[in-house]
Amino acid sequence: MINETDEGKVFWQNINQLTDLKLASGFAEMAEMMLRSSYSEFIYEIDGDTWKKKFY
Repeated sequence: MINETDEGKVFWQNINQLTDLKLASGFAEMAEMMLRSSYSEFIYEIDGDTWKKKFY
């Protein structure tokens, strides 16, 4: 594993501590999809001014 990139340090993190980190926008939603075997796709549908989270 590489130690660092232009974007920052690379490291493993306990999944229960992810909310303590400064993460990319939308990462929590993507992680939710990746952790559930019943989903394979995640999108936002735009409904007027609202973005609705959809899992497939």
